[in-house]
This record gives sequence, C-alpha cells and structure tokens, in this order.
Amino acid sequence: MNALWPANTSDKTNNALNTALSRLRNAMAKATRGTITDIAIVGGGRYRLDPDLVEVDYWHLDRAITARRSASTAQERIDAYREVVNLYTGPLAEGIESEWLEPVREAVRRDVIDAAAALAHALREVDPEQTLELLERARTFDPHNELLYRDIMRLQGRLGRLEAIPRTLALLTSKLAEIDDEPSPEATWLAANLPRHHAKDQLSTS
Repeated sequence: MNALWPANTSDKTNNALNTALSRLRNAMAKATRGTITDIAIVGGGRYRLDPDLVEVDYWHLDRAITARRSASTAQERIDAYREVVNLYTGPLAEGIESEWLEPVREAVRRDVIDAAAALAHALREVDPEQTLELLERARTFDPHNELLYRDIMRLQGRLGRLEAIPRTLALLTSKLAEIDDEPSPEATWLAANLPRHHAKDQLSTS
C-alpha cells in the first residue's frame, strides 16, 4: 500500500485499497459473467494474485532466469538463455515509476542482457547469423553499450556485410549523443578497418 499510495495517510490508503479491490472484483465478475469474482489471495497481511486463476508474463520470465542460474549442462544453459531472451518484451512494468520498482526493473534487464550475451557467445562459431540477431536484440535492451556495437560490427565484417558497418557506427554515435557521449577510438577504428581487412582476405583467397 505504501508503494502504491505513498502520499496518503493510513486510513486513506486502506480506503483506496478496498476501493481498488472492489472495482477489480466487479470488473472480473462482469467480464466472466460471474464465473470468477476474485483473483486476489489475502494472507499474512499481504495480497497476491491467485496463480490458479492468473498468468503473469513476469512470472514466466522469473522462472526462466532461475532455470538459467541452476542449469548444469551446456545445452540446458543454452535452452535457458534462449527462453529468457524470448520471454523479455521490454522494461518491467513499463510506464510505472516508483522507487521500489526501479531496482527490480534494472536487475531483470541486466539478467536478460547477460543471457543474450551468453547465448551469442555460445552460438558465435556454429551460427553467426543467429548470433548477430541476438546481439542486435541485446542492443535494443542496452542501447548505450558500445561493446555490443563493436561485436555487431565484427560479425557484420565476418559475414561480409560491409555496408552495414558504417550504419552501426552511425547508430552508436546517435545513441551515445543522447547521454552526451561519443564512440571510443576503438569503435571508430573498427568501423574504418574491418572493410579493409575483409578486402585483404578476399584478395589472399582469390
């Protein structure tokens, strides 16, 4: 209650919670024609959604993250990494701003980025195309992470997509400008030299 209504007094908070729950029950009863009248479980001074009646995408993601941490074989880890990446659709509770939520949202985001990076590393040699897709997806989760852009440029060079390299650098430049930063010399060197190395490799094999 403090998280949802931090500015209210105790009495007002209780009234606000009871009103919200009453509206929720009425809405559920109307939507299900009386089949379901309540989706909240009360116990120990806490309210929680009834898992027998409600599915929450975050619950699925949280289970996948837990499975990733407990995986014991390489294949189990790859499967768990892929599940985490596939289940993540954007920032946790996007549009809601609260002090209690922000650290949880950031922790989830970091877990997803780590899973995407680990999956890309595992597939780098056997499936560079999928690895590139994963890195591009990870970039959308962490748009100011230059290391991701560098890995993307390296893979673009490896796959012969030389025309995409300057576009990747331009995208990095625009994203870093949002936080008053700019690409490092290493990134600009990569963008300039990867096409040259590719051209030399082509000549040496012809």
